[in-house]
Amino acid sequence: MKIFNFFILFLFINTAFSQTDTAKVNFVQYSKDFKFSDGVFLNFGQVKNNNPVSKNRIVSSYDINDFEFFTNTLDDEILLFYDELGIKQEVKISDTWGYSQDGILHVNWNDDFSRIVVVGGICHFVANKVVNSYSYSPHNSYYYDPYSTQTNSSVELRQYLLHFETGTIYDYTYKNLEVILMNDPELYDEYHNLRKRKRKKLKFVYIRKFNKRNPIFINNE
Repeated sequence: MKIFNFFILFLFINTAFSQTDTAKVNFVQYSKDFKFSDGVFLNFGQVKNNNPVSKNRIVSSYDINDFEFFTNTLDDEILLFYDELGIKQEVKISDTWGYSQDGILHVNWNDDFSRIVVVGGICHFVANKVVNSYSYSPHNSYYYDPYSTQTNSSVELRQYLLHFETGTIYDYTYKNLEVILMNDPELYDEYHNLRKRKRKKLKFVYIRKFNKRNPIFINNE
């Protein structure tokens, strides 16, 4: 009886380790040759697992073979799709994380989708941002009001950082870069000990250093 119980225990442990090893095999180290699966990512967890809602599961009136399929579909307010159980779901486009086309990530930021140019432990991308400025003018209203204001809007290109470990997006500043570099204490100390002017100038150098020292692994199943 003891031999039988031991045999069952052995099979259980062996199966558990086999499943763990199989799971690890599915994850590969990211390189420039890596292609993300095409589809819409509802959240950042799906990005890390490389498991988007594929074209075939999206309900759309646009041609699935059209190069502009994602652009047109994500220009609507609602995304309709079938989940993995075949149940029809809907989500606001504004609530989606982004999408991948031809293996390239595009993030939903500032009410628009922008290509992520640098992918790694620290990602980098550029996105449009609407900037409002206010001016005071006595001609803004029929009756003179010294406190009346006029709002002027303009669109500016801004740079951003994405920490792949957490999915958090930061403005592209040396202080925000330091926050992410804290995950690599040695590199953080090296960067933090530079003069402020150097830290501003060498941001991209240290992004590359961090990515080389801290590779990311993505599901390639």
